[in-house]
Amino acid sequence: MFPFAQTNLQLFCQMRTLEYSREEIDHVRSVYNAIVPLFAAQHRGSGKPFLAHLTGTASILASRRAAVDEVIAGLMHAVYDAGDFGFEPVSGQTKRKAHWVKTLVGDGAAARIDAYVSLPWTQDGIADLSQCWHSLSPTSRSAVRIALANLLDDFSDEGMLQTISNKNAKYLKAGLQETILNLAVLADWEDLQNRLRSEFGAFNLAAESLPPTSGHGFSQLQLPASAKLKFTHRLQSILARGLRSLQRRLSR
Repeated sequence: MFPFAQTNLQLFCQMRTLEYSREEIDHVRSVYNAIVPLFAAQHRGSGKPFLAHLTGTASILASRRAAVDEVIAGLMHAVYDAGDFGFEPVSGQTKRKAHWVKTLVGDGAAARIDAYVSLPWTQDGIADLSQCWHSLSPTSRSAVRIALANLLDDFSDEGMLQTISNKNAKYLKAGLQETILNLAVLADWEDLQNRLRSEFGAFNLAAESLPPTSGHGFSQLQLPASAKLKFTHRLQSILARGLRSLQRRLSR
């Protein structure tokens, strides 16, 4: 059984048990409430609600009694890639989005999110992080821990054991799993290392029989029918106004 929180209430209960202060828990609660609209229709490739994944990542970080800024950064680690801000509807970080995030979470958490976004999470990049670990800044080390927590949440609920896709196939590359486990050692996170080793073992055994998927395996937006209907009506209205404007210009 996956022992980490997957809902906001489970996360808050966990933090109380771990003796985070009321102010820290309230801060996490306010951030969670603020990002619900950003991820309300977003799901992982496995179908898991994205908010559950974000909560799980934060919970894994909280389990090692990480600083609250690190927990919050874990809760928001994918905000630029998958969050729907309601403005600038493009994936990735922009100045306006960064300002929104910094205003919400503060400098410490925002810096960790920025560092996470900049991590080179490729086979060569992960190897480089291991080699230069002792020269990394505290913020960069925090970002690595967020990436490790993110990975553990991805694997621990068997979300990576559904099909072989672009998302999980890279973890079958020779040596990558051991490089990640070594990074966990450098991060002084023995529990996570042991859990990831177990999850990698299960993945390796299952991979031979997992069917390939035609999809990429990454997260996707799944709008409810009412939202699609509203969008359709709005699009029709915009097109109708444009057509009327064109007709007026042609009739002059």
